[in-house]
Amino acid sequence: MNNDIATRLSNKLWKRANHLLELANLSLDKGFYDVSCSVALKAAKLALISLNLVICDKIPRTSSLKQLFSTITQNTNENIREIIIEFMKKYRKDITRLESSDTELVLSIDTKTKEQATHCISIAYSIMKLIHKILEAMRDDS
Repeated sequence: MNNDIATRLSNKLWKRANHLLELANLSLDKGFYDVSCSVALKAAKLALISLNLVICDKIPRTSSLKQLFSTITQNTNENIREIIIEFMKKYRKDITRLESSDTELVLSIDTKTKEQATHCISIAYSIMKLIHKILEAMRDDS
């Protein structure tokens, strides 16, 4: 993929991820906790796909958060790898919970509480903050 195209697409995805996070917060405010978790997950995925475009210059074939992190880790330098590894150590269970919330919504297995929805949004925000940290580290390395 042309680097300029990848950058423009990455920026669009990043913007969309931010809009989805706003929507997740609106859903939380309206009491749609299941939807809030699902939309927060979509925001986190789009943000990671955006970063993947910057690092790998292509759209990934997966949308699993853990696999997206893995792909990014495999295609970057040691400094960024360490940042991601530390993040994954800290948030592994939370990321698993966030991803399972989407499956539960589709299957209507479980309804979420306000606290769970707030936690889902918090994880998505943490992922987006991590991406900012990675982009800053990449700028410092160049």
